[in-house]
Parts: sequence; structure tokens; C-alpha cells
Amino acid sequence: MSYFVRDPRALGLFVWAIATCACTADPASSPVDAGTESPIDASRPPVGSPDASTAAPANLAPPTIAITSPEDGAQVGDPITVTGTAADDSGLASVFVQVGPNAPRLATTSDGFRTWSLDSHTPPGTFAILAYGYDTDGDRTSVAASVLVSRPSAANNAASPVVTITSPANHGAPRDLSVLVTGHATDDVSVVRMELRRNGELLVERPIVTEDFFADWVRLVPLLPGVTNTLVFRAYDEAGHFGESTLVLEGRAEVDRAAPMLTVTTPAEAATLNASTTAVTGSATDRLGVREVKVRVGQVFAGTGEVVFEDWVQATTSDGFANFAADLPIPSGAIVIEVRAIDVSGLSTTVTRVATNAYVAPFTEERRFPLYLRAAPNTTVTLSLDEAGTNQVINESTQRSLKLLDLDPYVLLVNSLTQIKNACGTSWQLDAENPNHNCQLTALGQTFGPPGTWENSPEYALVRLLTMTPANVVVDGTSVEGLKDLATTLSGWGLIDDFHTIMGEMLGIPQTTEIVPTAAVAAALQSGLLDTHPNTTAGTNGFIPITLYDALNDLAPLGVTLGPVGAHPGVFDPSTPPFGAVITDQFRMNIVSESNLRWLDGIDLSVGKDYIATVVDTTGPTYADVLEFDFTDPARFSIDGLVANPTADMRIRVLENSRFINACNGNDACQANLPASPYQTAYVWSTPRWQLEHTVARGAYNQYQTRQFDKSYYFTIIKEAQITVGNPEPAGWTHFWTLFGLGSPPEDQYLWELITEVGQVAMHRLPNGTSRAEGSANVAFTLDDVSVGLTANQIRNAVRPVLQAQASTLSDMLLGNYWENNGPVDFYYRRDAAGVATLFFVAASDRFGSQGYAYAKPGFFADVNLTTKLSSLSIAGSGDAAHEKLRLPVGETVVYTQDEGGFVYRLRFVVGADDTEIVCFVSRRTP
Repeated sequence: MSYFVRDPRALGLFVWAIATCACTADPASSPVDAGTESPIDASRPPVGSPDASTAAPANLAPPTIAITSPEDGAQVGDPITVTGTAADDSGLASVFVQVGPNAPRLATTSDGFRTWSLDSHTPPGTFAILAYGYDTDGDRTSVAASVLVSRPSAANNAASPVVTITSPANHGAPRDLSVLVTGHATDDVSVVRMELRRNGELLVERPIVTEDFFADWVRLVPLLPGVTNTLVFRAYDEAGHFGESTLVLEGRAEVDRAAPMLTVTTPAEAATLNASTTAVTGSATDRLGVREVKVRVGQVFAGTGEVVFEDWVQATTSDGFANFAADLPIPSGAIVIEVRAIDVSGLSTTVTRVATNAYVAPFTEERRFPLYLRAAPNTTVTLSLDEAGTNQVINESTQRSLKLLDLDPYVLLVNSLTQIKNACGTSWQLDAENPNHNCQLTALGQTFGPPGTWENSPEYALVRLLTMTPANVVVDGTSVEGLKDLATTLSGWGLIDDFHTIMGEMLGIPQTTEIVPTAAVAAALQSGLLDTHPNTTAGTNGFIPITLYDALNDLAPLGVTLGPVGAHPGVFDPSTPPFGAVITDQFRMNIVSESNLRWLDGIDLSVGKDYIATVVDTTGPTYADVLEFDFTDPARFSIDGLVANPTADMRIRVLENSRFINACNGNDACQANLPASPYQTAYVWSTPRWQLEHTVARGAYNQYQTRQFDKSYYFTIIKEAQITVGNPEPAGWTHFWTLFGLGSPPEDQYLWELITEVGQVAMHRLPNGTSRAEGSANVAFTLDDVSVGLTANQIRNAVRPVLQAQASTLSDMLLGNYWENNGPVDFYYRRDAAGVATLFFVAASDRFGSQGYAYAKPGFFADVNLTTKLSSLSIAGSGDAAHEKLRLPVGETVVYTQDEGGFVYRLRFVVGADDTEIVCFVSRRTP
């Protein structure tokens, strides 16, 4: 192998690169990961070796080193002399100095290293001078001494560096796979560092060597075999400008079968160590190049012999791993150290060292954690949600629980009954005995059956009942039938009014008005069918709770909510869910709230940095809300895209009792039979309130509970008949008298029970004169486009107070489980009520759900035995009496504390003038 060096100034670099080139062929039989060791020149830094004939003193500490000249911050010229001192308890092997960035470490001259010196060139600009000392055992390296100096330059450092490659020629195919590349780099001020990338990979196994800050440089480059190697040399100046040059070389095809040669110098096999770290040094060579050397330590567990390894640590080198070193933290006790060298082909060799570490640190190595006082957050939370967004943000469970309004069903019932009453036409409103019903006239009526059958349907029977007027009432088969026949006969003789007129007078209504009007029946259904359902709003007389889930799903969920529950048959037929569009495609719910949640930085002593959230709520009437809502403010809550006049399609049903309910009559004791105080159990007020008979009776009661009437009917001076209602008996109590008892008048009874009897007969007496069995007159109506009784604006106004009453509940629904994201911190950092930055030790009130609290000694202490407490529950102005608190002064403070597991920790806090960020160093006491 030969090299031609064109520039004489590069001769020294060339010689150095050749000297450090690992160019000897490895034995062909070298196995992969063979664990083979090769010789190493112990005189080369940083290994070193003491005189074997001299007994070395105990090596307990690394070398110490200092730079005496130039001083830190000095201005220097070019060249410069660097001087300093060094010492070690077992003797120094060498001192090396690096002047400027990316420059080689150069050996110094000395008098045994008590003092040392080095003459060197300097680059323009600001740069560091670093000095390193190596002891004679080779397992201790000093902490680098450093000074920062500057060399003035008149240039403005505006240009980018220029890189020139002088050899070898571009696009060549070298015979060897290790190629020495030389070149120049220039800049208007100086080049401060260079780097090399091979096919995009940054190569760091050896530096780009220079003695004149890259005016001349040289780099030994291992090529990848059998592929094109694109080598990019990039130079940087102090301002960050860079320039680069590319060299393309073809790597000779070669199969790599030989693993690297690896020698570990320190530590020795079966060594006994006594420190928290050890230096691992040695040499690794490979004909094609060593890619990396890494080391790791494993702790050997007594009894099982199991070895648990820590992560790999990369070794450093300045000569392609001909010499390498790594500072490796090691645990106490029996340990195993593995060193692995990997070549550019991926073949590896591993060497293992077994050692014992007698060192036991009183505390584990410190872990560093910054703690921040976060700036006051923007606590406004704005949600503008369409239907899809609402479903995303508010889950189904919350939607089902969030009530938008309590719908008063009265208007809905009135509109429903109006549809039912007119299902067979409106001729019933005429003053005629025949209501001329025709159920084929409407879509609803057609659902009762085709012509010839609808007349026999229970739905038509209910239509007849609801449309009974004094003009068309049919009392055949009732206790009033004889009275009707008598009145018809006498009126035919012109002796008294006809029966229909008498009925209108007795009831106090016009001939063409319903005997039980719609409003009275609607009120009866509301207080009976709806108010008795378990899922209507308690204490509201049957108001229907409409949830957000109902609104978003077109009211269909109400089919389940108000369907059959227990003994109640339900308001809606379970086979047909209701439907009513409340929202449009433009629906949007806009909510502005304030978040009372504050996230704080804390420490989980056994794990590390974590976070905890607390609620800071100063707005009443509740003071523990995560989110603060004001649904009464239009600027903070609005709903757009509601249907202007919502309607509903639904199928409602009413079931009847299985028996005929007789009126309580002929007995003054029946005057006590009222809705609030039923007399005995055989009569209507003891039947379930949702049944048809009870509904008819309640409707009639609603209409006639205050009715009073008294009239006598005469033929000349002879009184033929008399009807009294509530005179002088209780209002509504009805008495019929006829001369000689003609017509078998009904027994004394309340007017509404008489009407209920007439209604029951009407429901079961078919037009053809036959009868329908009791219990078979259950009715169900499918109603379309029934107005719910509220406009969009009325809904908006109704929603506000209902949501405001649930503001705390909604806050809990949305973020009530915020604590599930809390870390199990032992303490956290925050400002107290006085605005003072304070450490808060976690209290039981910070734990939620299944989180426990098991601290034997909560708080912060001055001593490791936790006998002198520094923290306090009571600090004036803190606004808190539940937490152990500690205020930290500027500077460094060391305290001790204990976690829930009983482990004691040393905490070192560093606080600057700005208390918004402090640093906590955590170490655990060793057993």
C-alpha cells in the first residue's frame, strides 16, 4: 500500500494517519463474536502502564488537572503556549490538550506532570482549550479542565467555507478498502470543525486530522465493499456556515468473514473495584474498519446467578478504535462487563470481564428533574359542535343523562286528541242525532280498517266516545235509557223538552259541544297515563324529560323511555318508536366555559417527573366544578339549527280494564267517592290511573267537578220530572226524579260516574247492536305531524334554566374523571394563595377513586432520619391547611423525605432568581 502526498504541509498528518491505520489482515479463521484479544501498545494514550517492578499505590481517585495559562476569558494570539498542573494518587501516564474545536488531542511536555505545557496554533474567534490527564493504571481519566478564550479577527465571517479534496481522484476504485483522503478547507475567518458522511451515515470512529485548523487535513476512510461509497466532507465556520465537497469511490468487492480483533486492557479479569464508575479501555482492529465499540454492565444476582444488564454505552476513540475508552457506571457487588466491537460488515467480537465492586454509595446516583410554574393558562374552553362533533365530544352515556328540557305534554295531547276526534270526519259537530262518521275520510281513519270493518274497531268506538255531544249522545243500554225514552215520549206530546235538550241543560253545554271536551281529556291523560309513568319527571304532572340524546336521535329513544315499564303499559306502543325532527342539518351547539383545572409539575419519587391536576373553583354556587358554565348568557351558550315548529309522529295506546266499572250510586256514602279519596275498591277511582275508564272519569270530573243545576219539568201545574246537580248536595252529585218513577231514572250518583257508564257502553256496543267483550276495547293510534307545542325559540329559552341547573353535573360528566390522568406524585410545585412558589407534599385529598394514601411520615425533613421537620401544614397566607408545605429560598436546599413504600430520598433543590423554574435532584438512600 502506498500514498502520494502532494502538499509537504500534510506530511505530518499523513504519517500520523498511517501510524493509526488498522491495515493488517485479520486471521481468516477469526470467528464472529470470537472473544479474541490482540496486543496493544500500552504506551499509547490513554492506556498507559506503570513499571512492573514498582508496587503501585492504591488507585482510589481519578487524576486532577488544571490549566494555569491562558486564563479563562483571555484574548490570545497565534501561536499560543498552554500550561498547567496535574496530579494522581497512583501516578500520571500522560496529559493531552485539545486547542479549538475538532482538533486532535496533542501530547504535552512535562516534568512528570506536576507541570506541563504545549505549543499550538489557534483558530480565529472564540474557542475552548481542553486538558485531560490519564493515570498509570489506565482505568481513571480526569474530568477535563477547560478555559474559553478568543482570538480577534478582522473578518466579518460572512462567507461559507470552501472544501477541496486533493486525493485520491474522484470516481476511482482503490485497491484497498481503507483509503487516506487529504484536502484543504478555507474560510474568511476560520473553519472550526469538519465532518464526514459515507452514504449519508456520519462517521465518528476517528477525527478528520489537522494541525492548522483544516487548512490541511487528512482522514483515513474505510470503504464499504462491493458498493459505491459517496463521501461528503463538510466544513463549518463559527457562524454556522458550511461548505462541502463530495468524493465518490467504488469499494472493492470482498466477502468479510473475519470479526474484529478486540483487546480489553481495563478492568482486569476478576478485578476488585471500589468506585461508582470504572474506565473500560482497550483496542479493536479490523482490516475493513471497526464501526463501533460499546460496553455494558450486568449485575449478578446472588442465589440465581441471573445477570441483568444495563443499556449499552458507546466507547469513544480518536484513532478508529485502535484505542478506545468508556466511563461505565457500575453497581455494587458481583458484576459482568461486556465489551463488543462491531466492524463495518456487522461482524462482532465480544470480550467479557467478571469483577466485584466493593463500593456502596450511601445514596443512588442523582436524577435531575426540572419543575415549572406554568404561566396562567387561557382557561376559556370554546366548543362549537355540529351533530357529529357533539357525538364525538359528549359520549352517549352523557347525552342520555343530560336533560335539555321538561316538555309539558298538554299541547301535544290536545293536538293528538284533536287528530283522533276528527279521524272520521267533522260532521259530529252538527246538531243532529247521527254524527255521520266516515273513517275513510282521513288517513288516520283508514287505519281503523276498510269499509264494513272500521265500524267495529275499538279505535272508532273511542272516536264515538270523544265526539259525544248532547245532540248525538247514545244512551241505549245504560241506566239513562229509560229516562231518554220517557223524555222522547213526553216531548213528542209537547209536554217537555226533548232528551238532547235536557242533556245539554243538565251539563251546561251547547248541544254540539263534546260532553267531555278535549282539554279535559288531555288533562286527564297527562295526570293519569303520563304522570304515573316511572320515567316522567317527578312532581311535574307528567312532564316528559327530553335529553340531548333524544334530540340528536329524532325523539326515537322516547319509545323506550316512555314504553312499558313494570305494571305500566307505557305511553307509546313499543312496536313503533316515535319520530320527531328537532334539529336540522345546520344544527350547532355553542358552549363557552371556563376551565378550573390547573396542571402542576410534580415528582413521583420512585419513577420521576409526573403531573397532577387540581381544581381551582372560585365561582359559586358550587366550588368544585372542573368546568364553569353559564347557560343563561346568550354569549356563552346558544343552539342553532332547530326545527322552527317541531312535530312528532307517534303511536299512542290506552288500555281498558278487564271488567265493567259500575258507578257508586244510590247511597249517600258514595258522595265520598272522589279521586283523592276512593270509596271502597270496586269503583272507578280505585282502578289504575292510566286505564281508559279512569281517564274518561277523570276527564268528566275535570269538566263537571263544580257543576250545579236544578230544574223541574211541568205539565200545566203538575211537576213531571226534576233533575238536580249539586243542589244542595256536593257539586256534581246528580239526582233524577220522575212522576211515579216513570222511566226508571238512574240512582243518585256523581255526574262524571254517569258519563263514565255511558262511555263504557258506547265503547262496547257495536253499531249493529252486538256487544264487544270487556277488556277487548284497547286502542292504539298512529298519529303523524303532531305539534309538540313549542317553537324553536321556546325550546332555546326552556333549555337554558334546565342546563344551568345541571351545570355541575355536566362538568363532572365531561371531565369529572380528570384525576385518572394524574400521576401518583409524592409532591408538586405551585403557587399558594399568596402567590408564593411552594412545594406541596401530596395530601389524602389529592387521591381519588381507588388511589390510596399510605405515607408514614409525609413532609420534608432536615435530616436523613426524618426527625426534624422543615415543612408545615400551617403557613400564613398560603390558603391551605391540608398539605405539608415548604417554601424554598434562592440557592441550593437539601431536604429528605419518604415515599409510600418507606424509602428515604435526598432532594436537592436549586432555585434561581426566577422561581418559575427550579431543578430537583433526587437520589434514594441505599439499604
